[in-house]
Amino acid sequence: MAELLYGARLREDNTSIMAAVRAFLARISVHPWDEAAAEAHARIRVWAKRLGRSAGVFDIMIAAHAEAIGATLVTSDVAVKNLKIEGLKIVSW
Repeated sequence: MAELLYGARLREDNTSIMAAVRAFLARISVHPWDEAAAEAHARIRVWAKRLGRSAGVFDIMIAAHAEAIGATLVTSDVAVKNLKIEGLKIVSW
């Protein structure tokens, strides 16, 4: 949700983008960031650091959240895919 809203706010000159984001968000469930997500985030960041792999902190947060709730992550982010997070289902978009 944060990433979508951020992207829409970057284009505040185009109000149809924010309207589309709001319409999309109204149709989906937004799960809260909780202790399980925080634990997954810490575990994945440490694991990636030890292996010398990297991805953006927010990208790791999103992946960790998906992993914590058992969701499929839909992304085109190669860095996240290269982390090869055990148990995380990824679909390329």
